Amino acid sequence: MHATLATLPSQGPGSAGLAGRGQASGARAAQGDITYLTEARDKLATLLAGGEMWALPLFTRLEAELAELEAREDVLARARQIAEMAARKAA
Repeated sequence: MHATLATLPSQGPGSAGLAGRGQASGARAAQGDITYLTEARDKLATLLAGGEMWALPLFTRLEAELAELEAREDVLARARQIAEMAARKAA
């Protein structure tokens, strides 16, 4: 039996989707987005490996979104580290 879109991770009813996630709760929400996108990407990879070529555009988009989110988190982590070092110097 092939996996379908119904087996992809779900945000549940009433969810604002990825666009609204991660803005209020900061790093914890961003990590949740990374986890969600990783799980969805992995399921789409399984579909593609099984010959389900319709999943290719979705897989490509999820990979791009995941890379963008991870890059953003890396930049934010570096900025926090720099700010912490600057605060120590000022003290």
